[in-house]
Amino acid sequence: GKVGGFFTALMVGIHPFFLGRTMAGLADTDVYSVFFPLMIIWVFFEAFDAKSINKKIGLGALAGLLIVIYSTAWKGWWHIAGFIFATALIYLTYLALVKLNIVKMGIIEFLKQKSIKNIFIIITSMSVIPIIFGLIFNTRLILDLIYQPFNFIQIKSVAASTIWPNIQTTVAELNPASIATTINQIGGKFLFLIAVVGIILLFINRKEDYKINIKVISGILLIIWFLATIYASTKGIRFVLLLVPAFSIAFGAACGIV
Repeated sequence: GKVGGFFTALMVGIHPFFLGRTMAGLADTDVYSVFFPLMIIWVFFEAFDAKSINKKIGLGALAGLLIVIYSTAWKGWWHIAGFIFATALIYLTYLALVKLNIVKMGIIEFLKQKSIKNIFIIITSMSVIPIIFGLIFNTRLILDLIYQPFNFIQIKSVAASTIWPNIQTTVAELNPASIATTINQIGGKFLFLIAVVGIILLFINRKEDYKINIKVISGILLIIWFLATIYASTKGIRFVLLLVPAFSIAFGAACGIV
């Protein structure tokens, strides 16, 4: 809702960890790590909200185009694409096992359901542009989505595959942060608790008019986003920045629903 949107925008705009990475108010390139994930997620949700198939395909394709543009701005682009695909997979599993009961219904009948078709339409249309761009211009684009998460885990490994020193171990912004430090950096225990309550409310406060529940999808996405970026911050405190959009959305959700 508008109240949730207002508080989300407010939190993004004034967040100290984000503002501290600007130069006298002028945004540095770090702004890409906040702007593009927010834009991609917004278009992704709009695709679910669209009534016609053409709009779903168009918005899904736009999300894919934004992912491609993001990939040219920062090599860590894959995180938001991975979060979306993981969310879609978990939500499909939830529909199959809990809501639609695939065992009783059967796979063929399950795939015929309108909600399942819509998910596949959006994810497929979102994947087409990155795949085409990857095949024509940048073959690493598709491979990065698969391999980069594993490379990130070893970002500060020493002498893992080469005798050369790993300079990442000397970068101050890649000093590891504990979970407590991450919570303090993102807003402290009280504001973090409000954000967690916001995620919980997305699952509890759900009046289902359609078989696709955007609140549940956003709740799943935010859980993945929180867990992944908190883990990332244990590899380097700079990655707390990736948590800012998710924290702001969850905080806004709490304010909007309450």
